[in-house]
Amino acid sequence: MNKLLILLMSVLCWTAANAQNNAEEAKSFGIKVVKSYFDNNCNYTFEQLHSTITSVEGGQKIQITPELKEVFCGDSPLRTDIKVSYALYNEFYTPKVLTAKEVAAQYPAWDKHLGLQAGDYLFIGGRLNAAGGTRLFKSSDMARFLLRKIDGKWKIVAI
Repeated sequence: MNKLLILLMSVLCWTAANAQNNAEEAKSFGIKVVKSYFDNNCNYTFEQLHSTITSVEGGQKIQITPELKEVFCGDSPLRTDIKVSYALYNEFYTPKVLTAKEVAAQYPAWDKHLGLQAGDYLFIGGRLNAAGGTRLFKSSDMARFLLRKIDGKWKIVAI
């Protein structure tokens, strides 16, 4: 009985540690995508898109093709009326990730059409830390996307 309990506790601890590691990986990946905005590296961002992207708010599906790259990269998500930088981003924003269960609980309308899977993370990187901070994005949803590990690599599957 004690061996079974020890084994069960070990599995639970490993599962929790693995989930925490995946959340940290997803957050790190999301931060790299946001940093690519400030580096004017749309190529990197575009390469992180899965072959089909779902709209977070409406559920529409968009097939990603090489022809869409020009449209996608044609307009920066960053404000152009002020000087923005990644250093300012780190000062005014604290990105976070939500699990599929947290998304379902906090955003039930999105949950209905996103087809969330265990292991998905919603990266939220466009909310200011506090009122009065400098907005760096044209819209706060410019740094919000759903991440999923596909073939061992993180991909953006919804924006």
